[in-house]
Amino acid sequence: MVTVTLVSILVLSFFGSKSIRLWAPLLGIILGTLMSAALGGLDTSRIDDAAWVGIPQLSWPGFDVSFGADFWMLLPAFIIVTVVGAIETFGDAIAVQRISHRTEKPVDYRTVQGALYADGLGNLLSGVAGTMPNTTCSTSISVVDMTGIASRKVGIFCGVFMVLLAFFPKVAAVILSIPPPVVGAYILVLILLLFMHGVRMVAQDGLSYEKGFIVGMGFWLGVGFQLKAIFYEQMPEWLTPILGNGMTSGTMITLLLVAMLSLRRGKKATF
Repeated sequence: MVTVTLVSILVLSFFGSKSIRLWAPLLGIILGTLMSAALGGLDTSRIDDAAWVGIPQLSWPGFDVSFGADFWMLLPAFIIVTVVGAIETFGDAIAVQRISHRTEKPVDYRTVQGALYADGLGNLLSGVAGTMPNTTCSTSISVVDMTGIASRKVGIFCGVFMVLLAFFPKVAAVILSIPPPVVGAYILVLILLLFMHGVRMVAQDGLSYEKGFIVGMGFWLGVGFQLKAIFYEQMPEWLTPILGNGMTSGTMITLLLVAMLSLRRGKKATF
């Protein structure tokens, strides 16, 4: 299933016409799902049980102002994740501008600033409503790069479509029934493209020794902490929420190294 999905997306993207390339991700998922169904690995019980039309269940958990020990233990991790989200939004707003124009244009940093404002406001409203926090979706950059579609109208249409999905449980069940290996292969392609754009952004002004060291150290130590391969058993309990997650630990290490670089005498940090 993984092979069929991955090969289908790559072949259609590399050798298909422009019109076929637009549908490469969807066709890859369909072919992978059909292969899964042929091998007996497709579970359709979720689809059978779902209603055609339904109203989303709404609830509000309220505010918790107890500020107990758990709150203070998790607060540093949430602050780091918020910083990561802001950095991600900053990078996404730049990257999507660079791949959305037929001819190269300078980055409009007013748009980047607007994206940061929207990201912060969205997270504030999510907290008030008691829902999951939100941020820009980096994989959308990979989708734009793969399909060549960067129209704002398409983005608005997709947003409206996602809202409408909440009222059609049957359609949502179909999407949720896609086998995990197929979804994994699809995400793998997007992450590879996203990683490529990240490396391109880091190296756009030249990849110095310091910059390469900081990126490599933050990435691999983040992976090591995420996989519990770095003194996880000896880690203090209060550090677990921070260092136990690759995103928070990698970000903290990267920020510390950047701060150390900026303190070096005689040179100005340009990371």
